[in-house]
Amino acid sequence: MTFSIRSALLAVAVLGLVTCGLALFALARPLAAANTGRNERARGAVEAEVRRLHRAGPEPTSGPGRGTTRSGFASPTETFEALGLPWPNAPEALRGLLAASQRTNTLTSDHLETADGVLFVAIEPTGDKDRYAWAAYVMSPPRTTPVLRVVGIALDLVALALAIAAMFAVLVVRRGADALTRCLALLGRDLSTPVPRSRVTELNKVADGISDLARDLARTQNELAERERIAVLGRVTAGVAHELRNPLAVMKLRIDLMRRNPKVPSEITPELDIVVEEVVRLDRLVNDLLTVAGRRLSEQRQLEIGELVSRRVELIRQLAAEQHVAIEVSGSATARVDPDAITRVIDNVLKNAIEASPSGAAVRIEVGSDDRGAWLRCSDRGGGVPPEREDELFEPFFTTKPEGVGLGLALSRAIAAAHGGTLTYMREHDSTVFELRLVGAP
Repeated sequence: MTFSIRSALLAVAVLGLVTCGLALFALARPLAAANTGRNERARGAVEAEVRRLHRAGPEPTSGPGRGTTRSGFASPTETFEALGLPWPNAPEALRGLLAASQRTNTLTSDHLETADGVLFVAIEPTGDKDRYAWAAYVMSPPRTTPVLRVVGIALDLVALALAIAAMFAVLVVRRGADALTRCLALLGRDLSTPVPRSRVTELNKVADGISDLARDLARTQNELAERERIAVLGRVTAGVAHELRNPLAVMKLRIDLMRRNPKVPSEITPELDIVVEEVVRLDRLVNDLLTVAGRRLSEQRQLEIGELVSRRVELIRQLAAEQHVAIEVSGSATARVDPDAITRVIDNVLKNAIEASPSGAAVRIEVGSDDRGAWLRCSDRGGGVPPEREDELFEPFFTTKPEGVGLGLALSRAIAAAHGGTLTYMREHDSTVFELRLVGAP
């Protein structure tokens, strides 16, 4: 069984209105019954007072009676003046009361609303057309009436507020739900679509979940796309490596034979050495491509990363001096790694930091470990890459250097991934930071 939030809120509003109505009805019934009883008692009191006057005798006894009842024998004009209602201004109800008493020649009573409360009047002819026995009683409003009136008004206001709040909640929930529905349709085509927020906390929690899910899907999509690209690159690289390595091996073998041949003039030996160096460089490039494409690591062993960094810094310090850049190293950590592969990562990151640093700046390398494993952070004061190109930074053949090949960072990330770790780029204030995480190869 399913139901909508809108239906539930409308049901709450209806039930609230019904509850307030029943509460008002429950208050009104006893109040009406109490007023009716008081009216009957007041009417009976003035009628009883008129009868008492008849038993007391014909002598006039005007003035206050017992309690708050006023009574006496008087003419109609005197009667109404005694009540504070001069005859010309007497209300129509009292005029009718007097007429009914004259017509029926019997005891007649009635009541009317005044500023002080409800006035009950009883009149009976005495046989003398100018004299009547009369009695009057002013009944003040019950003390509970103002309180009950305030309670009734409060219940009316609560019912109105409940209805308005329910309708507002229905409107807000509906708008929020419709916005999320439209967003889901857009996310089906573009996972970067921003998820809208609403005034409803619960819908915002749903929106946060959708946003997290979209980010996870986008990340998974990118990872799958990257794996597909790497797989394609691996297949291409394998073919290229096979086609290149055989000619390179032949070239290197032929050159070695020429260098050993005594008939080869000595003046061309330096040129042959240059050719050998280029052949070795091409062979190393092929190895880098194979690494990026997913080549497994060589033998691994426990290694002190801080000591390795210090040794690589000493070897590259001449390049830093030429760029007028200082290098600072601190910290230590141990991890199980492929020494040659990690050396390539450290060299790539360190060389990039030196080349990107302005003259007179410093490159800082920190090494440490935590519950997730060993880490290395390299920071420099260079400008980094443009924000719009950050996603391409670790792509094969991406480079901002005119003479660069674009395999250094791609190779370094592949090595980190082969160790079960990561290599990430970030900007912290005005510094560029590369962080290498090592947890050992899986």
